[in-house]
Amino acid sequence: MNARTPSSMLLPVKTVKRKKETTPAAAPSIAAAVPAPVPALIQDEELSNYMLLAGMGKLRLDQLMYKCDALQAEKRAIESAHLYRQWIEHSDDPQKYLALFNYGSVLQTLGMADLAEEAYRLCVATEPKLAQAHINLGLVFERKGQNQQALDQWSNVVAQGVVNPTSDKLMEVTALNHIGRVYENLKQYEMAEQALRRSLQIDPKQSGVIQHWVHIRQKACMWPVYQSLPNVSANDMLMSTSPLAMLSLHDDPVIQLLSAHAFVGRTYGFKEEFLSKGREYRHDRLRIGYVSGDLKTHPVSLFLLPVLERTDRQRFEVTCYSSTVKPDRITHRLQVLAEHWTDVSALDDGGLFNRIRADGIDIAMFDVPDEVSEVWAPIAAERGAVAVDNSGAFRMDADVPLVVPEVNPEQAKNRPRGIISNPNCTTLTMMAALGALHRKWELKELVVSSYQAVSGAGAPGIDRLQAEIAAVATNPEAGLATDSVSKTLTAAGVSQADSPWAAPIALNVIPVAGSLKDGGHTSEELKVRNESRKILGIKDLKVAATCVRVPVQVSHSLAVHATFARPITVDEVRAELEAQPTVVVMDDPANGIYPTPAHVAGQDPTFVGRIRQAEDFPNTIDLFVVGDNLRKGAALNTYEIAELVAQELA
Repeated sequence: MNARTPSSMLLPVKTVKRKKETTPAAAPSIAAAVPAPVPALIQDEELSNYMLLAGMGKLRLDQLMYKCDALQAEKRAIESAHLYRQWIEHSDDPQKYLALFNYGSVLQTLGMADLAEEAYRLCVATEPKLAQAHINLGLVFERKGQNQQALDQWSNVVAQGVVNPTSDKLMEVTALNHIGRVYENLKQYEMAEQALRRSLQIDPKQSGVIQHWVHIRQKACMWPVYQSLPNVSANDMLMSTSPLAMLSLHDDPVIQLLSAHAFVGRTYGFKEEFLSKGREYRHDRLRIGYVSGDLKTHPVSLFLLPVLERTDRQRFEVTCYSSTVKPDRITHRLQVLAEHWTDVSALDDGGLFNRIRADGIDIAMFDVPDEVSEVWAPIAAERGAVAVDNSGAFRMDADVPLVVPEVNPEQAKNRPRGIISNPNCTTLTMMAALGALHRKWELKELVVSSYQAVSGAGAPGIDRLQAEIAAVATNPEAGLATDSVSKTLTAAGVSQADSPWAAPIALNVIPVAGSLKDGGHTSEELKVRNESRKILGIKDLKVAATCVRVPVQVSHSLAVHATFARPITVDEVRAELEAQPTVVVMDDPANGIYPTPAHVAGQDPTFVGRIRQAEDFPNTIDLFVVGDNLRKGAALNTYEIAELVAQELA
């Protein structure tokens, strides 16, 4: 983005082809207007012959390009410039504008800005749609300190349709990046940010531009710095941020390290050499490794405790790799249950994976942020383990299966990258039930409203709900008038600024779960749509989802409206679901029997109730599904995937 060199890289001399079909009108008096470089003594006989042919109008354009390219390669740019001018003065070729462009480029590399400007002006007068000429003319203006003229020139490329709308938009992106760079230099940060934003909307795969966009927003105090952009993920922004900028944007040392790794890779082409090409280990017992920084009082560990208690030690050998900085009583309980406990908090990344490899781990189970999994899960797979990942980093990767053992267990074997992904907890809550119904009646349309527990936002979500409940419990008037809950929280010293959400959660529901995306949808809603399609194998499944955060600690609830290809009855649905080993039917609402989060919390199965035929929609069933989001919605499914792999490797 910062390149100022106007060379013919935008339109390489050696790649210019004569297009006979193009016949633009010749500029008036072009020969007289062509600027001349300083005189040069032509001592090369071959070059003299080329000059003679050019003066007679008998040198073809392709021959000219070839010779001038060779002269520049020999560092004879001044002679190349003279040959170009000789040919331009005496040629009536309809593609003379190409020679004018390259002539301007040569003059520009020679530092002859005024002459280059005139050559580019003649070029665009002859062929106004040659975007490269407009861009290089702008660079000439910038070099001469005429910033506004440069900006105007590039703006014309974007605004006046100089770029062919059927092209790859490279020139438009180039113009916008130059605009952004100059505005940044002029400290007009808002204009710079807007230009780079437009550039990224056209081509989101520009790490350098993302880096500058983030840096500009940081300098201009545009908070939050990371703002949603189409097709630019949060991880793209994190990994494209410079290490220095990251120091003030993120206090997690892991994120800072990953940002530095990414920067070095982009800048210097650094690539880590793996210690091995990967292999499958064979042991008397399958070796499972848990890698986590949350082996303490945390939802992850509260699930892991009963898992370790019930692990068959005759079949499995368990190692925990803990980077927990502040161990507590839960840490000590886990240590007793784990066969091997390795404190890796003092190890660097290379040391950690050397240790995992030396331990001969068959299955590595990752419970870490997306950006960490994205880097290290492939490394674990490369070094011999099957990586089972609980983050969102790989869920929609075509080479990574998204597995729910009750629905698509066969996909666990189809892992080209050596990674298996665990679905989002909201999607998982309904999959065991929907998968069973889909197999028999063929799901066609799905409308879902989710009511998601605060633990979906991690430990901070639980802590926040408890703090708010404590605050409102002493005020019976809270919730009876506008903003009375907010006022109660403020009076109790519970600041909204410390909340994971934009509104109170106590005595309230929040109609936004996840981050906002294009079209007004949230990330959670898009996950329900995209992950349901992938798990069920229905590429064109019609899905509409609304995700709501509710004041419940554990267990997500979903109101499901499912339409099938074939006729279906309530009795058939109930019988099919009762036959599923991981589904519990609670469906007697007349006697107060239906699933609720309070009943389901701490249990493994999926609970289903309120099963009924939709009155106005044929082949459609409505039902209410509840599942513990920390168990089947997260860690339990990850463990069940590992069991599939264990059966395969045994």
